[in-house]
Amino acid sequence: MSLKCRFCKSPDFRSARSLRSHISLIHDGGERLGPLHCTFVGCQSEYHSRTRFQQHLASHCNKDDNEGEVNDRDQGGNGDQDGNEDQSGTRDQEVNEDSKESNRYMCSTCQKVYISLEDFDTHLNGHEEIALDNCLQNTLEDEDEAALLEITSELTEIIKNKEVVELMLTWVEPSVCIHESGERTMAMLTPSSTKRLLDDPIVEVQPMKRRAKGVDTDPIDLKLALTGHRLGSLLETSCYEPVEPFLYLADFSTRAGEIAKTFAGALLQWESTAVLLLKVEVYGRSPSEDVHGFDLAKPSWDLKTVAVITHDHTRKLLIGTLSFSVLVTAALNITTGDISVGASTALHISNKTRLWRRKDWLLNPLVERQLRSKFDHAITFAKTAAVFYLFASWECQPVTIFRLLDHYRGKSSSGTKAVAILFNEIGRTQSITKQLLQDLLADIGTGSCSVTTTLQAVLASFKEDEQERPLSKDQKTSRLLRSLADGVCGTIRSLNNDKVATAIKARSEALLQDKPCCQH
Repeated sequence: MSLKCRFCKSPDFRSARSLRSHISLIHDGGERLGPLHCTFVGCQSEYHSRTRFQQHLASHCNKDDNEGEVNDRDQGGNGDQDGNEDQSGTRDQEVNEDSKESNRYMCSTCQKVYISLEDFDTHLNGHEEIALDNCLQNTLEDEDEAALLEITSELTEIIKNKEVVELMLTWVEPSVCIHESGERTMAMLTPSSTKRLLDDPIVEVQPMKRRAKGVDTDPIDLKLALTGHRLGSLLETSCYEPVEPFLYLADFSTRAGEIAKTFAGALLQWESTAVLLLKVEVYGRSPSEDVHGFDLAKPSWDLKTVAVITHDHTRKLLIGTLSFSVLVTAALNITTGDISVGASTALHISNKTRLWRRKDWLLNPLVERQLRSKFDHAITFAKTAAVFYLFASWECQPVTIFRLLDHYRGKSSSGTKAVAILFNEIGRTQSITKQLLQDLLADIGTGSCSVTTTLQAVLASFKEDEQERPLSKDQKTSRLLRSLADGVCGTIRSLNNDKVATAIKARSEALLQDKPCCQH
C-alpha cells in the first residue's frame, strides 16, 4: 500500500506513520516543499515561504487601493462635477469590476477562488490543520486504494500491530473481487493464486475448514529432540503420547492423584529441547479445595499454559489450567544434563511448549507435597504429588519437611534432628503427643535455643491431663510449627542441591548403562 501527500505530491509513503511525520515536519512549518504561485493577472511570482507569499499578496492590494485614490482625485478636478456625475459613476463601476476580477485569489492546492485576502489566508491555514484521516482519504486516487486502506484498518484492529499488518501485506497480493451486484470485496491471495486467478476466473468461493488448534500427535519431533543427546537414550518415544485435552479440565477435588501421576515422568518439549519431570505437586485453584492454592499461570485462550513464574522470590516452573496448577519440584534437562531439585528452576520455557505423558503413568507413586504451613488443614497431609517411578528411591526424591528424618537417621541429637523427628510423626498421625515433646527436649537440652523455645511453647499449651493433640483446626499450634519449618528451609535447600541432585545424576548414569525400554 502506498500513500501520497495531498499538499506536495511527494513520493509514495509506505505507512500512515511516515506520512504523518512528513506532514508535521514539512507542511506545518513556515517553509513548504512546493512553491506557492501568485494568481494575480500578469504576475508570475513564486514563493516557498507562506509569510513572504502573504506579504506579496498584500502589496497587490495596496497597489490597487493607491490607483483607486488617484482616479478619484483626477475625476474631482474636472470642470462641472454635476455634469460629469453619470460619466464618473460609470468609470467607478468599471474600475471596481476590474479590481474584483484581478483581486481573486486561487488556492494552488485545491483550485478554490477567494475575493477576500482574509478568507484566502484562513483557507490556506485550514490545509495545515486538516485532520490526518481526511488528509489520508484525499490522497487515495481510486477505489482500489480506498479498499486497501479499509482492509488495512480492519487487520490492524484484529492484530493490534501495524508493523505486522504491513509485513503481512508484503507476503500476499491484495485483489478486488467484483460481485454481480457491482459491489467490491477485498481478497488477500498468494502470488501463485493471483497468477492462477488471472488465467482461470473464479466460479465459486468456499471458506476453507481450518484444523482446530490442539496438541501435535506426531512423535517425530519428539524423537528428533531426543536424538543426538546422550541422555536422550534414557527414554523411548514409543513410551510417550500427547496429554489428552480433557485432563486439563479435570476436577482437582476428585482427581488430584490421577493428575499428579499423569505429569510425573512427563516431557516438556519445545524445538530441540526436552525436559523430563521427575516430581510434580498438584495444587487446586479454589481455596475451599486447597488452602495452599495460588492464582498463578492461568491460561487464556488455551486449556493450559506452561510458564516460569516468579513467586515468593523464587522462579517456579508451572503448568496451569483453570481448575488446578502443577508445580515442578524436580526435573532433568535431557538436552543439557542440568538437574533442578526444589521449587526453584533455571529453565527458560518457550511459549510453544508441548506436553507428552508416559503411557505407563499409573506406575508413578503418590507422595506428599513440600509444605511448611497450615498444618491445621487435612489437605496439607494429602498425597497430591507424584514422582517418576524410575527415580522413586528416597535418595532421588526432593526433601520435604515430613521426610527430612531420612537424612538424619544415625546422626547425633540436634535441633534440626528434633524438628525432623517431630514432623515425621506429624506426617504419619497428624497429631502431637506430650511424651514426644518431652523426649525431644530432653535429648537436645538447651543446645538449640530457638528450637527449644518453640518446643517448650507447644508443650506448655497442653492441658495437664492432655496426652495427645490433633492438629485439625488448631491454628495456634500450626503457627508454632510453621516457625520450626521455616527454620530448616535452608537445610532442606542444601540437601536438595547437593545430595538429591547427585543421587539423580547417579541414577541417570545407572539407567544409561542398563538401556531401559518402555514398560506396558
